[in-house]
Parts: sequence; C-alpha cells; structure tokens
Amino acid sequence: MNFIQFVLQTIGVITITIYYSIVVMAKMVGRRNKSVYFKYSRKWSKGLLTICGVSVRVKNAELLPKDESRVYIVNHSSLFDIPVLLASLDDSIRIMYKKELEKIPFLGWNMKMSPFIAVERESASNAMESINTAIDAIKHGESVIIFAEGTRSKDGKLQQFKRGGFYLAAQPN
Repeated sequence: MNFIQFVLQTIGVITITIYYSIVVMAKMVGRRNKSVYFKYSRKWSKGLLTICGVSVRVKNAELLPKDESRVYIVNHSSLFDIPVLLASLDDSIRIMYKKELEKIPFLGWNMKMSPFIAVERESASNAMESINTAIDAIKHGESVIIFAEGTRSKDGKLQQFKRGGFYLAAQPN
C-alpha cells in the first residue's frame, strides 16, 4: 500500500467513525434502542471494511440455528475483528469490551451508549457483574461476544485465555 492510499483510508476510517458515532448518539439519546444501534453499527462496520478494502466471506452460516442465543468466544488479533464480527453476524449481539475504551472520543462515547457490556478489568467484582449481565442477555435471546484473551494481541500470537468466556459458555440458558 502506498502512503497516499494509507492516508486516504485513515481519513476515511476517521470520518466514517465520527459520522456514525454522531448519528447513533443522536438517535440513542433518551431511547437506548438496541435495533437502532445494531443497524448503524453494522453500516459503520461494512463501510469501514469497504474503505479499507477488506472483504469477508462467511462459510456455513446456515448451520447456526436461527432465533437462538450464542456465546462467541473469539481471539482478538486485529483492529478489524470487531467490524468483521458486526458486519458478519446477523443476530442481536452484545460485545464485552474493556471500560477504558469509553475514554476515546466519539467511538468510546458511542460504546458507552451502546447495548454492549463494559468490563472493569481491575475489579474482580465488577468483572463478575459484567459476566452476570451477559448471562442475563443470553437468557433474553441475545448473543454475546467475548474475547478469550481479554485484550487484543499485539503480535498476533494467542495469549493465555481468561476464565470469563468459558464460565459464560458453561452457564445454562
């Protein structure tokens, strides 16, 4: 990739992120409507992937039962992981994310208003409260995405998995 293409893609990513963040925050004020959030987060994801020239091919999606909540335990090796997941999964999903992301202008503010589940990793009791929120979401027909390693891999190699994802997956509906 040449430098000019990189700069244009970066400007595109920043622009689309700010645009959709503002649109979603305006539509979510006082309502917290999950379907509105998912609609625009999917549009943001697909737009971001298009700007960056990333194409996604989903195989065997028909094997996933419809109208059934799931726990997606995934690794986090790229900044594209979340847009790929949001653009590819068509069920009602709640992503578990580290609370400190809420400090990022626009994107973080948007996440704070989202139906996603913030985790304060420094506090074991808060982390457990977040797991309980995820369990409740699953009982109400929503799916949950949890990053097994608890953070994004800096070198692409798998790190040690945290217990939360396995605990969440083992809970009865």
